[in-house]
Amino acid sequence: MRRRDAKVIARDLLAPIVPVETRRGRLLFDPQSRRCFRRAWRFHSDEPDTLEWLDALPDEACFWDIGANIGVFSLYAGLEPNARVLAFEPSGSSYSVLNRNIELNNLSDRIVAYCIAFSEETKLGLLNMADTAAGQSMHGFGTVIDQFNKTIDVRFRQGAIGFAVDDFVSIFLPILPTHVKIDVDGIEADILRGGRTTFSAHSVKSMIVEMHGDLGSPRNQEIMTIMAGMGFSARPKASPKLRNVVFDKPSN
Repeated sequence: MRRRDAKVIARDLLAPIVPVETRRGRLLFDPQSRRCFRRAWRFHSDEPDTLEWLDALPDEACFWDIGANIGVFSLYAGLEPNARVLAFEPSGSSYSVLNRNIELNNLSDRIVAYCIAFSEETKLGLLNMADTAAGQSMHGFGTVIDQFNKTIDVRFRQGAIGFAVDDFVSIFLPILPTHVKIDVDGIEADILRGGRTTFSAHSVKSMIVEMHGDLGSPRNQEIMTIMAGMGFSARPKASPKLRNVVFDKPSN
């Protein structure tokens, strides 16, 4: 028993922390899984469009990170001294590492994380997970279809609380966003429909939404239509290889 406990303690004490140098300063990541390590290691290369968008956030911005995973973009946004960040991640394992990373970087005064899902309606539901390790993606809240219209190879179904964004705002009165990232592997349109009032507000200046593949596909066209109905205009992708589309609202 003592030998086993000693091994566990030694493992925890010797666990490496991955430092990543950014334009705003150093970030520290807990590489609890291979996927966590990869997300930290590929900080600069995975989503350069998201980093560029975050670099342009004004000082008074309030950033909502919907689908925060282990917090790569929440942490980067939080390096700004006046940052206000709300991070949302329904996966229990990723949420644990998200909070650990906030703690490692001493950013709890700027970033608050919540273990909830967003959807079109407020409900108890299931998060269908292809892999339960921290840092993994390809989960579906209330669906087994991913953003590529493929069936998720479900290995585990985790109970999760889901909110329509508008209900969440009405019930809890959080700090309202000025900038929003949505990266949830398939139900982006559902989240947008559940947050029409919140996202249509004049205070929301810009959003970045994951939109893989052909922008003319039915899934992506649905997102385009919803965003246009809320007063946003889409920026053209700088490259078809980029995963996201940035939407801006006219300033006047």
